[in-house]
Amino acid sequence: MLRLMAILFGSGLLTSIIDYVLLLNIPLTGPMTEGTIPELVRMAVYFVIWGTYFMRSKRVANTFVR
Repeated sequence: MLRLMAILFGSGLLTSIIDYVLLLNIPLTGPMTEGTIPELVRMAVYFVIWGTYFMRSKRVANTFVR
């Protein structure tokens, strides 16, 4: 279950990065990309904090027992 949470957080971040890269390749979408980099940074920080918590926390490990 812990790996599933890490995959969930990571896939959200990866999807956003791919979306941003594809958006940059479309002409006339310059104004749409404003503010996207801070949003990606926020998502990366979110992923690092919560991913670390889910992987290291004893409380989480005790919650998701088999």
